[in-house]
Amino acid sequence: VLVMGAYWDERKHVVPTAEFQPLDTEGRRLPVYLAIDPGYSGKSVYAVLALQQFGSNLVVFDEITAQTLVHEEVIDLCRTRPWWSHVASGVIDPYAGSSHVYGGLSPLDIWWRQGRVPVYAAPRFEVADVVSRLQLMLRDPTHSRSHIIVSPHCTRLRWEMGHWRRTLSR
Repeated sequence: VLVMGAYWDERKHVVPTAEFQPLDTEGRRLPVYLAIDPGYSGKSVYAVLALQQFGSNLVVFDEITAQTLVHEEVIDLCRTRPWWSHVASGVIDPYAGSSHVYGGLSPLDIWWRQGRVPVYAAPRFEVADVVSRLQLMLRDPTHSRSHIIVSPHCTRLRWEMGHWRRTLSR
């Protein structure tokens, strides 16, 4: 089953003006938040989404994706972006864990030590609950509009939204 099939619409959700905004209308610095999915092994994708919140709306304006890179290398890629100095915090996949199984530094520790970014593990909700919340953000029935817009530059996120499939249990 295509998870976001009826909810994701490139024509509606992908907006050319979805860009990093360094300042608000009064000249104050606007924060950037990171959504981090470090993947799980050599062939999976390490993904970092950069976004800003404006009221109840999220603008995903940049992404960094990589395979075979470790946390420190991904952080170094993030440092090259013009939005890096605006990063306020991040949230990481809850299954990335807060400690390493072999006693090494956790991803949370590495993001703090290397990047000075406070990263928090997302709560472990049921997948169905996360999917339902994302669907609501993509198409809010109360307002008949989306609360998420995505930059055309976020090619991996756009691909995932159009191809994410799950097998339904019976």
